[in-house]
Amino acid sequence: MTSSDQQGSPIFRRILVLALVVLVVICAYVAGWYYLAGRLESSANRSLRDIRAAGGEADCVDQTVQGFPFRIGLFCNGVLYSTPARDVQLKAGAFRSAAQVYDPRTIVGELDGPMEAVLPGLVPLSLSWNLMHASVRLAEPLPSAVSVEGRDVVVGESAGGQGLFKAENAQVHMRANNSDVDLAARFTNLRLNGASDAEGAPGLNAEGNMTVFDGVTLATSPQAIELGYKTEIRALTLSFGPDASIGLSGPLSVDSSGLIDAQLTLTARQPIAIARVLTALFPEQRKEIEMASSGLTMLGNAPSLPLTIAKGRASIAFITLGDIPPLRP
Repeated sequence: MTSSDQQGSPIFRRILVLALVVLVVICAYVAGWYYLAGRLESSANRSLRDIRAAGGEADCVDQTVQGFPFRIGLFCNGVLYSTPARDVQLKAGAFRSAAQVYDPRTIVGELDGPMEAVLPGLVPLSLSWNLMHASVRLAEPLPSAVSVEGRDVVVGESAGGQGLFKAENAQVHMRANNSDVDLAARFTNLRLNGASDAEGAPGLNAEGNMTVFDGVTLATSPQAIELGYKTEIRALTLSFGPDASIGLSGPLSVDSSGLIDAQLTLTARQPIAIARVLTALFPEQRKEIEMASSGLTMLGNAPSLPLTIAKGRASIAFITLGDIPPLRP
């Protein structure tokens, strides 16, 4: 068979057509990836501009889009964010994200420490960790789900201040629930600085579960939060062992001045076991802890007491505990 016969054969034509189709598909895929990369970078820049236009601060240092050919993600050598009121300020190290090209709305990411954080009602904080990763399911106007997990997290005061606590594992989860937002958090093997170094002091476990009413509006409108907000604490628990724990539950609200109002239930399970752990953590407070334990034990193994907060003033029954400062400057 001559060369011209081979070129004119059906098999050769099919191979040629297949090669052309593959080439077109590859070119279209490459063009599509770079189109999505351009859209991602434009969207990130637009979000940064919107935050700045509203009076806040935001930056993604040395921003690039990477991941070709099968993933796509935003990379920054450093990140910065603050609200217009400067009541929330965050600054951290490099950020890396990635999404599969076939599912760009599900994003995973990693953040390098340390982080400097200013949060309402707290001293400026410094955080560090061995690993911090997250997953986000994008939706409008708020992600439908966000999960963040950190390992070997250490929290202390900023500017060389003392350490506050460390946790072997820390998790925070958010889920949009119609117009509300559900929040959950868990800390395992939590150790307080200094106190947990005492002999026999165990690691603690803490977890919380709450709903922020109309949380979607609060998260997407910076002005809305200044009018106040309401939450429902389903469970806020600090565990001292298999059966010993202190828990809080009930409604809590913050008014336009940042003052807290709440009608909570405080439950102490196994007060004697709690007292044993607390005296190991805080031996200098042994007398006060034992007195409180004796009073609770008289009410049973799992006594519940009303904890009321009125305009920032907290009290249990008729005993005033003190004032809680406003949650904003």
